[in-house]
Amino acid sequence: DALRAALDAARSAGGGTVALAPGKYFVRGSLAVPANTRLVGEAGAERTSVYFFEDGLADAPGCPALQFETCADGYVWGEAPGAPWALEDLTLYVTHYYRSVVHALSPVGFRMARVRVRAWAYFGMGVAQMSPLENASTDARNANDYSYGDRGNVVNVENATDFRIEECDLIGTWTVIEAHNSSYGVISRNALGAGSHGCHGFISVDHVIFEHNRCVGLLQGARHYLKYAYHLWEGYNTNRISW
Repeated sequence: DALRAALDAARSAGGGTVALAPGKYFVRGSLAVPANTRLVGEAGAERTSVYFFEDGLADAPGCPALQFETCADGYVWGEAPGAPWALEDLTLYVTHYYRSVVHALSPVGFRMARVRVRAWAYFGMGVAQMSPLENASTDARNANDYSYGDRGNVVNVENATDFRIEECDLIGTWTVIEAHNSSYGVISRNALGAGSHGCHGFISVDHVIFEHNRCVGLLQGARHYLKYAYHLWEGYNTNRISW
């Protein structure tokens, strides 16, 4: 389609800016962003929207949990480790299944600014399957055939150096932003909404700033988790539990 053709042209040129005109784009499968490429939309909420839709979990791109370091694919992902790439002024809708929405694997200079994501795939699953919602109805728990190992995050940042996620509006059913083995990052001025695990998680990160973010979560979704985080600044953030 035209969107992938534009990304192919940027790949052939060694990078550049792929500017999407205002409108709605319907996509099956994933979008691989080439090295040194900015994928941008028209400034303004929902002026440029990309809809991803799959028939089942087996068709959904992305990385199952605990495999993010070996799986480089999400709905939108940077295909060239070690190279910069960016997303700006876009709205991304995942209409059914997802494991990962945005996956930045080993970039140097990843940027994500003014991006809106709505990915609400398995809300209300029960204790044995996903979340602490012991009173969730059977219909809600079984609405999608997810297991614990199929869960994914809205944004995965893996083995990254020099990354920034700013002024985004991100909602998902598991962790919203997870950074793993990454350093020298800024996550600032974002609105984050989480269903069942946490607005953000940091595992083996160094020199990361997390500030001026707003988190709204369902039960323990309004929390975060840390493991081996060094030189981490967290300040001026708000957390709220919502139903």
